[in-house]
Formats: sequence, structure tokens, C-alpha cells
Amino acid sequence: SESTNSILHGNRDGERPGTGLERSGETALQRREYTGGIGVAGLAQLESFVRQGGNLIALDAAADLPVQLFPLPVRSSIPSSAMTEGGTPAGFFSPGSILRITVDNTHPLAFGMPPEAYAFSSGGQAYDITLLPEYNSGDREVRSVAKYASKDLLASGWISGEQAVLGKHILLDVRYGKGHVILFGFRPQFRGQSFGTFKFLLNAIYLGSARTL
Repeated sequence: SESTNSILHGNRDGERPGTGLERSGETALQRREYTGGIGVAGLAQLESFVRQGGNLIALDAAADLPVQLFPLPVRSSIPSSAMTEGGTPAGFFSPGSILRITVDNTHPLAFGMPPEAYAFSSGGQAYDITLLPEYNSGDREVRSVAKYASKDLLASGWISGEQAVLGKHILLDVRYGKGHVILFGFRPQFRGQSFGTFKFLLNAIYLGSARTL
């Protein structure tokens, strides 16, 4: 769940990572071989990989990169940096909670999943499809695999501003050229919650090399 800036640029040589260690008097410099990100050249290669038939799986905040920079006919419906005057997040906020989702288990990505499931959300993403229905086909097709529940969203923990995401898309399969971008608006592999949503991720990996018979 890395940010777009972190994926593209990372920590550059000589910069401290943003761990807060400098406030405790310690210095943690990034080793030279681990500095930097994929850069603009890497982004171009990633885009080309998907357009030519590859599958890109993006988890939570990392999904902002293909949504914003490929671009895809999808937009985030949650402002990423909206804050109140008191310094707390405005709109939807989930600090690490279990949410109810509804699943289209006729889609191959949801093979083996029940029609209603639970997902771990820390921050979380919600998506709108920007294509008109008559244009949603071919190499730009967007299919919804799972959505936030339309009511009784919270299963465990706490959230605020849930009205902003009720019924919104939380997992999308987006065609991009010959390939696919799988946008997870949550973390399907998070610790013990893997038992609830890991099938989504395993199916996404498996379908990356699947061929129509």
C-alpha cells in the first residue's frame, strides 16, 4: 500500500526515510542499493507491460498510481488528503477496521468467495467508473468484483463518514489494452484477515497467466 510518490521516487541517496527516527536522536540513512523508486522510465515500462498483455495487481494506496497515471476510466471517490480544521481526516476514515462487502462471485477473481464477505480497511479506497455504459467494453472494459456494503458497513472496529463509500466499488478488474489492472481498494493479504479475502489475491495471480480454452 505504497503511495505514488514512494513508488516513483522512494528515498533518494542521502535522505532519511520517513520513520520519525530523527526525532529520537537516531539517524537511519537508506543504503545506496535500496534508494530511489521506479522513476518515470519504470512507470513507462509498467504501463507498456500491461498494455501488451500483462496483469498488474495494485493494493490499497498503491492503486492510485495506475488510476492517476496510466490513466484508467476510474476515479477515486475518496479525497486522499482532505482534513478538518482540527487536523483529523474529513469524509470517510477507517483506521484499521473490518468492513462488510458484497461480492460478484460470478467473476473469475471471486471464484470460491461467498456473495457477502469481510475486508480489512486501513484508510481504504473507493472507486467510481467514469465510462458511460455503452462505452464499457473491449479493451477499456471495467468490471466490478466487489463493493462496500450498502448498509451496516462496519463489522468490527470503528469508522467515520461511511456514507461516502456505501455501495461504492472496492475491487475492480480494469482492461487496459491487452492486459488488466486489478484495483484492490483494501489489503486482501493483511495478517489473519487473509482467511477472509486471500482468495481474491490468489485468483488475481492465477488469472495473470490463464488462457481462454
